[in-house]
Amino acid sequence: MEEQPDLKGEMVVVESRRYPRIPLRMKLKYRILIRGEKSRFEVSHSLADDLGAKGLAMSSQSPLQGGQLLTLTLFLPPESKRRELVDASVFKEDECNLVSILARVAWSKPRGEGRYAVGVEFLDLEPSSRKLLKQFLVDFELDDMNSPLYT
Repeated sequence: MEEQPDLKGEMVVVESRRYPRIPLRMKLKYRILIRGEKSRFEVSHSLADDLGAKGLAMSSQSPLQGGQLLTLTLFLPPESKRRELVDASVFKEDECNLVSILARVAWSKPRGEGRYAVGVEFLDLEPSSRKLLKQFLVDFELDDMNSPLYT
C-alpha cells in the first residue's frame, strides 16, 4: 500500500497489490524454515487478517524477518459455509479443509501489545492444497490466472 494525494490534495492510502484480497479472519499454523536446522513451530495458532491469490496478512506473537521462509497451514471453512464470510476462525479445525503452503515473509511490523502484523507471499502449494485454495478463492471471485495457484 502507498499514500497518494486525492483530488482535494489530501493523502489517502491506495491499494497497490496486483492481486486483490478480502478481509477474512482465519486460523492458521506456521513453521519457520531455517536452513541447516530442524524447523520449529513459532506458534501453534495464529490468525490471518486477509487473504488473496498471492498471499495473506496475519498476526504473530513474535517478529518475523522479511525474506524468511515459512510453511503455512490454513484452515479453510467448509464449502457450504463460505458465502458472505468474514470470520472463519469460528469454525472448529476438524470441520475445515487444511491447505499447506510454502511462503515467504514480505514484511513484519509491530502491532502493539506484544503482537506483530506480518505480510506473507505464497510461493508454492502441493497439488491437493492448490485445488482447495483455488476453489476457495473462486468462491470469493479472487482467482487470477497469473497467480501462483495456476503455475
